[in-house]
Amino acid sequence: MGLRWRTGVRLAPGLKLNLGLKGGSLALGGRGLTLNLGRKGLRTTVGAPSTGLSYSRHSPYGGQGGGWGLLVTLGVLVLLAFWLGWIAPAEF
Repeated sequence: MGLRWRTGVRLAPGLKLNLGLKGGSLALGGRGLTLNLGRKGLRTTVGAPSTGLSYSRHSPYGGQGGGWGLLVTLGVLVLLAFWLGWIAPAEF
């Protein structure tokens, strides 16, 4: 068993910076849905609050899907930012 240390800093509602001995990651979302962008790839976690049930999937950067994983990740992040009200649609 190795030494572990980690901490988190809340940057904004739904946005958290996680720091550990081996690096950092950025978590977006909250209870029910969390996207975690780390040095090894994207981890998506979907859960049912107050039940302890959750499903987690890891997608490494540049994996079998090539650049599609990163493109989908960026699309999801933009949609999440709109949903949380961090950015507003442009007016023409």
